[in-house]
Amino acid sequence: MKSKYHFFVAYPRDGEDETKAILNIVKKRLNIDYELWSYADVQDETEYYQEVVEPAIQDAEFVLAFVGKQSEEDYLLNESIRLCSNLNKSMVPIKVGSGRIKEKNWGFRTKVVDFYDESQRIGLIEQMHGWLGLTKVGDVYGSKVVIKADTPSVIMRNDEVLGNDTGDGLKCVFAKGSRDIIVKSKDGCWNRYRYQVADNDSELHFEVSLDGVRQLARYGTSAFMFNPDSDSIPRWDLTNRKDFMLVSSSEDQKKQNIIVNSYNNYYCSKLKPYPEFHPETIEHSKGLCIFFWIISILLCFVALGTGLLIIAGYYIIRRRRDKMVERRNERRRKQLISDTDNWNRSAWYDANERLNKELDLYGLSHTSLRNLGTPSRYLDTVHYEYKQIR
Repeated sequence: MKSKYHFFVAYPRDGEDETKAILNIVKKRLNIDYELWSYADVQDETEYYQEVVEPAIQDAEFVLAFVGKQSEEDYLLNESIRLCSNLNKSMVPIKVGSGRIKEKNWGFRTKVVDFYDESQRIGLIEQMHGWLGLTKVGDVYGSKVVIKADTPSVIMRNDEVLGNDTGDGLKCVFAKGSRDIIVKSKDGCWNRYRYQVADNDSELHFEVSLDGVRQLARYGTSAFMFNPDSDSIPRWDLTNRKDFMLVSSSEDQKKQNIIVNSYNNYYCSKLKPYPEFHPETIEHSKGLCIFFWIISILLCFVALGTGLLIIAGYYIIRRRRDKMVERRNERRRKQLISDTDNWNRSAWYDANERLNKELDLYGLSHTSLRNLGTPSRYLDTVHYEYKQIR
């Protein structure tokens, strides 16, 4: 029963097995050694109480009293509780067996703890942890966790330093729930991870990496450019576990710039240059022109009025033909511009969509590449000349 932890356990004879089972759980939770006394060593209860139990309670900082519905007549248990009351000793009553315990029958100042109720069990463990003056890494009650980094690191949760990992991993306790931790290397690089602990009774191993952010810190973004069509995006210590995932790092801005710059290069490589426009030339037959002139002159001698009408009609027809060719050239030019604009717009949408999917993967904010496909006021700045043979 001797232990460096100064507390005493009082329990009824018929509750020895359950008391041992509960105490084993408590010892494992608090990571302590404690040897429970046994009724097998009791020959005379009065003598045992005077020589063993009474001195132990007087020396104890607190007492755990295991009580059952049918144990109100148990001598050692009752005498232990009576002594605790006389000495004003801190005592926690814990239920064993089935049935409801009536506190008034025992004179307890606090409610009886039902160890199998998780909230009451947590309260008991936390209270004993404080009374025993034990140090904690993380939480008092929860799942046991080992965090192992690939480089010597300091591990923090909010502003609390949980400890250092020098290669063997940091052992700690995390209560059920989700919170963030930061793993920071000696050179100032850090990753923030979000963990999810499903219950208070598991044993979890989390592996963290700082290799990616340390490389990013050492080299410029140009060293990490990639081709979205053929290369995979750099991993940068990304984790895929649902219960432990990377949420941010010291090099998030570099990651964003690398993704944006890579997709900007990809987008620019997809752009189609505007082709050189060659308008259809207008050619007039010299022979036909001379022929009409001769005919017109001859006809002028026959009928000046008729000749003038023919000449006027010729120039009207010629002008209409010129206008028709000019309109056709303008339609062709605009169609070429429209086709090129559509292509470049499609390339812009595709590059932006793929860029933002990659940014989503890292939880980074969306952005948009500058639209280089359609020059400003293109229709007002592109000029062409018609070469005409008159």
